[in-house]
Amino acid sequence: MSIFGTVRNALGGAKGGARELRRGMSSILDVLDLIAARNLGHVPKSMPLLYIELLRRCNLRCVTCGFSSDYPDDGPEMTTEQVQCILRESLKLHTKIVSFGGGEPFLRGDLPELIETCENLGLAAHVNTNGTCISDETVARLAEFRRLALVFSLDHPNPEQNDFLRGSGVFEKVRDVVAKLKDRAPAVHLGLNCVVSHGNVHAMEDMVHLAARWSVDSVKFTPFHDNLNHRWRTFSELDSLRLSPTDLPALARQVERIPELARRFGLMTNSRAFLEGMLEFAAGRVPELPCYAGYMYGNIDPYGRLFPCYDHREPLNVLDLGLVASWRSPAMEQMRTRVRSCTSRCWNTGNAEPSIRLHPATFVLNPGQAWEDLRFYLFLSAKR
Repeated sequence: MSIFGTVRNALGGAKGGARELRRGMSSILDVLDLIAARNLGHVPKSMPLLYIELLRRCNLRCVTCGFSSDYPDDGPEMTTEQVQCILRESLKLHTKIVSFGGGEPFLRGDLPELIETCENLGLAAHVNTNGTCISDETVARLAEFRRLALVFSLDHPNPEQNDFLRGSGVFEKVRDVVAKLKDRAPAVHLGLNCVVSHGNVHAMEDMVHLAARWSVDSVKFTPFHDNLNHRWRTFSELDSLRLSPTDLPALARQVERIPELARRFGLMTNSRAFLEGMLEFAAGRVPELPCYAGYMYGNIDPYGRLFPCYDHREPLNVLDLGLVASWRSPAMEQMRTRVRSCTSRCWNTGNAEPSIRLHPATFVLNPGQAWEDLRFYLFLSAKR
């Protein structure tokens, strides 16, 4: 088969191929503009990825998270209509993916309605969830969507050890809801996300095996942080969870094996560059990578404030100015300036992976992966 035939098939056949190819070319132009904006210091024209933390409330009190317990309560959460307005306006910035988080997003009864809004607008919706608040009725509602990914937080393949970190019965509830979604909502992408700490660094490979047994689509890892959106959690017991140089031998073994193991099972996982960066992070260094916070993606908190990441914030609220005006405002540009000179020690999936995808070395050293990422993340997020 010719390369053109291969591309056509990858894009979903002749009928939809031209449309998807146009979207793909637009996405490529956006990518080039983002790289230029980051390197030359001008305002990016687009924002392909938008993170929205819908609420600070959560039904769990996970050991590694201080969002629900210690995050400042600064007033009422955004309403359904306010979030929908943001979603509609995001199209002007060529947004492709909206990632909903919290807190626990499914505590908001309007979450399916917000996902439906994304679907109607052609936006892919990702939801980061603990998986314990998804009823049978909600499963039936989610089965209607074709551009939805649910990512479940799970920190150990052993139920007891996972529940020590996340709460009694969590492992079983996640397992059960994954099974229901596989059976009743087969078009929904399902993934697992594991926070890697001193206590589970040896179990990363086993998490890949668990993901394969559960027949989910992806399994991803992010190292434990005590900054970013977990900065409010300062209890002394967190000292025993931090990755340190003593974890490097075990982590190096896992990093070496995971990409091939995930490939063997047909699972998406972190880029090799991200996994190798975890070694730098565990060694106490900051991996060298231009950060695209405030360029490829923006964050909106439950109260409507827009910022690049939780280490760089200003009083900039999209409910006052609108999303586009806020994205292009002097206040946002001041935060981008700090991002360009940032020395914060962070290496989480949501921040680092988009930055890795925009690094020129990714396109040069691994063009196949770059194409697959572009195809999946930017304009073909629906399951085929």
